[in-house]
Amino acid sequence: MLFLMPDLNRRYVAYMNSDLADDECPPEMDIDPPILIADINATVGPEGWAIFDSFGSDNGPWQIQRFDDPDEWTDEAGNLISPIAWEDDCDVWMMVVSKARSGSEIHQRALDALMIGNPLEAAAIVAWIASHQLPAST
Repeated sequence: MLFLMPDLNRRYVAYMNSDLADDECPPEMDIDPPILIADINATVGPEGWAIFDSFGSDNGPWQIQRFDDPDEWTDEAGNLISPIAWEDDCDVWMMVVSKARSGSEIHQRALDALMIGNPLEAAAIVAWIASHQLPAST
């Protein structure tokens, strides 16, 4: 589990800025965001959010977002996937970080995927959480 975002970021930046970047990638840095994100999204739909491909956005690619129309998200059998309708994306960020801090591996992986796939989004989440003083898990 990588979730220690500042540590992951520090290690990733050090790796990318070193001569090691030309060598084989260390296992902890061998992350393929699209594959990781697809695995995460296959699990988190019932919570009313996903990591969406936002290429071209000023806020960078790969963003944690709520389902805008949760009643339209169904599985192949037509069953409703998401009974949760979030007020906005920041509510989803709060829930994802809270669950990650409580030990949820899928939520930790979601934040790790953003740290690698869209550091801008990861930084926005960290800044928003810090400004809203999310208490540490107990």
